[in-house]
Order: sequence, then C-alpha cells, then structure tokens
Amino acid sequence: EWRMLANLSFNLSYSVWLTNYQNLEELGDDENEQAYALLDELETIILRHVPCSADEAVSVLNVVKVNVETGSRSDGLDVVALVNVIEALPRLTMLGLQSTTSTERATAA
Repeated sequence: EWRMLANLSFNLSYSVWLTNYQNLEELGDDENEQAYALLDELETIILRHVPCSADEAVSVLNVVKVNVETGSRSDGLDVVALVNVIEALPRLTMLGLQSTTSTERATAA
C-alpha cells in the first residue's frame, strides 16, 4: 500500500511538473515565482523517488536533463536522482527479463 501511494505521488508529481514546465517554457514567463516554487517542490519529490519501472526512470532522467540544461540544482538532488536510477537499473532489468520470459511462455502455450 505504501509503495502504491509513493508511485501515485510520483506519477502525479511528474505529470503536473511536465505540464507546468512546458507552459512556463512556452510563455517565457521567468517572473512567475509561484509557478517556479511549485516546480521546485515537484522536482524534489521526483528527484528523491527510486524508480519502480523503466518509465519512471525515464521521467526522473528527463527532469535531471532539464536541470542540467538550465544549470543544475544547487542542492545536489540531480546527483541523488542519478544514483537512484543507476541503483534501480539492475532490478528493473531483471523485472523486464522476467516479464519477457513470462510473455514468451504465454505466447508459446
């Protein structure tokens, strides 16, 4: 149950972050402090999250990419996020292999 809530929080945070980031980028609104404060809070949730799927890992990396392009974060959360993704990759790879093997078995049956 805890993991499901964490995933829901991550997915919602990323969705809201992506929408707001794209809107601010399109508007070129560098003066909207509230919007940037919200983005910062959402990024904190996203960057501290340990990915549970390849899609989540890609989402985290997307936020890191944007931060690196704009000058990185001063709090080091980009590095924390990279470490979390790197540490999650072996587990995610194993899950992917198990899923593929299960699908192959089901198809062969």
